[in-house]
Amino acid sequence: MRFGVRVVRVERNPNGSGWLLQTTAAGDASATTRLFDFVIVASGFFAEPSLPAGLEQRLHQAGDGLVKGVLHSSQYRGNFQVANRRVVVVGSSLSASEIAADAALTASELVHIAPHGFWALPRIIVAQASDSCPAAPDFVPLDVAFYRAVERETIGEVKIRTPGNWAKMSAFFESVCGDRRQLCCGSVTADSPQWITISDLYHQLLAAGKIRLVFGRVASLSSDRLRLLNSSEPIELGPDDVVILCSGYRPRLDFLAPDVLAELLQANQGQDDRQLNDTFCPLLLHQCILHPNLPGLAFVGMYRGPFWSVIELQARRVAAVFSGSEPAPSQAEMAAGVASELLVRDQRPRPQFPHPD
Repeated sequence: MRFGVRVVRVERNPNGSGWLLQTTAAGDASATTRLFDFVIVASGFFAEPSLPAGLEQRLHQAGDGLVKGVLHSSQYRGNFQVANRRVVVVGSSLSASEIAADAALTASELVHIAPHGFWALPRIIVAQASDSCPAAPDFVPLDVAFYRAVERETIGEVKIRTPGNWAKMSAFFESVCGDRRQLCCGSVTADSPQWITISDLYHQLLAAGKIRLVFGRVASLSSDRLRLLNSSEPIELGPDDVVILCSGYRPRLDFLAPDVLAELLQANQGQDDRQLNDTFCPLLLHQCILHPNLPGLAFVGMYRGPFWSVIELQARRVAAVFSGSEPAPSQAEMAAGVASELLVRDQRPRPQFPHPD
C-alpha cells in the first residue's frame, strides 16, 4: 500500500507478460517504473464531471466556486450556497431531483428542467407480498424491493428490455407513486424506457409549488438566458441566479497507454477516445470487467447503475480470477461479452442505466 503516489502511465510489458506502471510521488518530479503481474483499474466511472461544450474549461478553473452563477452538481455542497437566490437545476436523474429538493428549501425560486418525464420514488416503500414471499415486512428499502431474488423471471441479466418489460416496470412504479404520477411523469409512455429518481421530498415540494418543473433539453446557455430546444421562449437569467448542471460524469483513463486504450475502444466502430465522453457506456468490457486482448488487466467500478452491490461483486470476481481460485473466462466468452456490451451501448432509445438489472 502506497499513499501520495500518482499513476501516470499503465502499459503492457514489451518483454513478456505483466504490466509496467509508471508512478510519481508527491514532491518528487522523477517517475518510477515497476512491473506487476496484474493491474486493477478502480478509478471508477464518476471520475470527472461531464459538462456541456463551452463550459468545461470555465468550470474546471473555478474549482469549488461559482462561475457567473453556473456550477456542476459535483460542486454543490448544500443549500446555503443558493439561499434567497433563484435556482435553475438541469437534469433528470438522481442527483438532479435530490439537489432540486434540497435547494428548494432555501432558494427564492427553483426551476427544474428535465428532458423527459420520470418517476420520483421514495426510499422506503410498502412491500408487496407474493406467493413466494408471503411474509414480507410492511416497509422495505427501495433497492430491496427492486432486487428481490424470488421475484426474478430469469437468473441471467436482462440486457435489452422490450416494451413489455418497460410496461411491467411502469406498472410497478405507478403502484409505488399512486396519484403522484401526474406531477412529474410528463409524456412518458408505459412501453418506453422508464426513468427514475429517488427523493423523499421532491413530490411534496413540487405539489406545494416550491419546485417548478419544465420539460425540455437545453439548447444553449449564456450569462443572461437559457434556451430550450422545445420552447421558443428562453428562461431569462438574472445576475444573482444560479444554474446547477446535473449532467453526469465520465471516466478518466488518460494514464492508459494509447495502444491499451485503442484495444478498449476499437470494438466501437474504430472511434477515438471521444467516446469516453459517452456517459452511458464508455468502455466495452466483458461483464464491465475484462477484455479478451488485455490479460492481467481488469476494471472494477466501471459501472453505471442503481445497485452499488454490483461493484463489490466485480471486485470479488476479479480477486478470484487473478488469484486462481476461479478459472478465468475463455477468450470466446470474453469476446461474446464485449459484443454484447456493444449491443447495450448502441440500443435506441437508450434507457437510464446500461445495466439496470
